[in-house]
Amino acid sequence: MGTLFWLITADFIGKPLWLWLSFLSIVFVLLAFDLGVLNKGNRELGIAESLKLSAFYIAVAVLFGGWI
Repeated sequence: MGTLFWLITADFIGKPLWLWLSFLSIVFVLLAFDLGVLNKGNRELGIAESLKLSAFYIAVAVLFGGWI
């Protein structure tokens, strides 16, 4: 247990490893959500839908930045 805690709290490129793992988890979850759920069909996105998706991803980035 002590070794795992040390590994997760260890610095990697100036930031704790848990921060990098949470960032990568969020990126992969959003990628799977975008490719697997939102864009299943082969269709062109309209301007309104594109703006909504962009606003959603920007909001997620701002929330993550606020959490950090």
